[in-house]
Amino acid sequence: VIFLETAMGHDTHRNHAMVECIPLPKSEFDDASMWFKQAIDEAESEWSTHNAKKCIDTTKKGLRGCIPERFPYFNVEFGMTGGYVHVIDDESKWNVDFGRDVLIGLMDLPAERAHQRNKPQSAHQARPGPFVVNKMVGDFKKDWDPVDWTKQLD
Repeated sequence: VIFLETAMGHDTHRNHAMVECIPLPKSEFDDASMWFKQAIDEAESEWSTHNAKKCIDTTKKGLRGCIPERFPYFNVEFGMTGGYVHVIDDESKWNVDFGRDVLIGLMDLPAERAHQRNKPQSAHQARPGPFVVNKMVGDFKKDWDPVDWTKQLD
């Protein structure tokens, strides 16, 4: 499982953080660290206004120990073992789908799927009955079990 977090807008009233949890097949998971490190290193111009490290390893200090409070950042965590954080220099130029774009490249998915998201069901659409919902929940639990990162918390 990979966690993607983008936190921006700390200096305005539009504070926003988005965290995505994405299960990956083992073959892609093993390569993900290298892909994200390279992508973060190339993410913003070498002419950025601060001279800070672009890709900071969070394995030893954790996210909060690596960046100052209220700084905008992109963070990727690989399961429960640490990851990388990047302080966003210019929020207006940052691609909010950065993490998804890296994963689409890693998994060799078609580019047109990059920004597809599930649409919420509208109120006038027929909702599935309890039997169908229970089956969907059971199917999800079965599919989720091999990548259930919460088992590592016990």
